[in-house]
Amino acid sequence: MIDDGSDLVNYDNLSRVLECSHNLMSLYMGSCPGIRAPDFQEMFNRSPYMCRSLTSFNVSGSEILRYPMQFVLKAMPNLEVLNLSHTFTDDELLDTIAECNRNIERLYLSKCFYITELGIREVVDKCLKLEYLDVTDCPYCTELDFVESRGIHLEWGSRCIDYEEYIKHVETYGDGMAELYHSDNYGYEDKYSYSEEYESSDDEDSDVI
Repeated sequence: MIDDGSDLVNYDNLSRVLECSHNLMSLYMGSCPGIRAPDFQEMFNRSPYMCRSLTSFNVSGSEILRYPMQFVLKAMPNLEVLNLSHTFTDDELLDTIAECNRNIERLYLSKCFYITELGIREVVDKCLKLEYLDVTDCPYCTELDFVESRGIHLEWGSRCIDYEEYIKHVETYGDGMAELYHSDNYGYEDKYSYSEEYESSDDEDSDVI
């Protein structure tokens, strides 16, 4: 297991470990700031045997984008448990899972803001071993009766304070990343991180009297 957010985890030392782990079955990377997107793809490219042996893969909170994640998941045909919660997962990545990871039994997609019911349906139709699906705090997944009708245990709904405000933010700022953080005082709250363009415009507006 690799500790969530560990600054000690980087491409060099992790690559050495993975290259020797031919029978590794479970890997939890979490949000490791020392692993950049190009390193992420190359690291797994150098460890093909480890990729095939993995049955559980957790990259929740990772900032790895779609293409390198697609590349890696295509090399892991025996995955049974996959956690992509709070990542940039979208419908195209779900299509990859549906085609290449059909042994998936448990799939965690909580706080994946860019997935829709179309991507979920693709996974449900092709991953016939799926038993558990978590899509809590996924604003575009609202009509999922077809999931439960397949006998799949479904976790869904909202723990956010104001989903309408979140949707409005995404539609307005598009590329701005919306993050969720846990509040000890009140469940989950929205915390918006705007692009520099919108931050500068906000500063200019605040100077006008």
